[in-house]
Amino acid sequence: FQKQVIVTFFSILGLTLLGNADIVTAKKFLSSEQAGIYGSWSLFAKIILYLIGPMITASYIFFSSLKNKQNHELVLKISLGALALIGIVCFVLYQYLSIPVIHILFGTKFNSIAPVLGLASIFGSLYASTTLINNYFLSKKSLFSLMPIIAGLAYIPSLYFFGNTITSLIAINIATCSVLLLLQIGSLVKYNSGNGK
Repeated sequence: FQKQVIVTFFSILGLTLLGNADIVTAKKFLSSEQAGIYGSWSLFAKIILYLIGPMITASYIFFSSLKNKQNHELVLKISLGALALIGIVCFVLYQYLSIPVIHILFGTKFNSIAPVLGLASIFGSLYASTTLINNYFLSKKSLFSLMPIIAGLAYIPSLYFFGNTITSLIAINIATCSVLLLLQIGSLVKYNSGNGK
């Protein structure tokens, strides 16, 4: 029941909700076929997170270390820049080579997600970025790390009331992660300026 354990629990719970509640919603409100198609879209989005997962895990350890404290902000900026570059590359691959990519990973039955596959790279990049910044806040023991669970409080009702089609689920995901990322960046500026940086 230590404060940091509770904060960490709710912070990670918020990220877990943002990464998985849409799949639960799709299974509840969409047909089996549509839910499967949406699940494949979601998996394409998460491929970005899987690619950079080790970097995000290592980032928490790096940001927690006092040894290189003066480099934390610089490394965070470089990491976010690298994530943006990965996101752009994935967007180009997903948008312009969608059919070959779908055939390699899932087969021809999932061709219907080709028109929205580029959006999967946007959501995946946003989600990975929010996770990275959240790790930064967690390592600093900042209450700003609770933003994902606060976003989840708006996200879950949005999914329930409006997530009845694939396109609406995609729109809710991208909108929620975009707002969360903007709030995190604003909080990051406030946090670092408040610490004399």
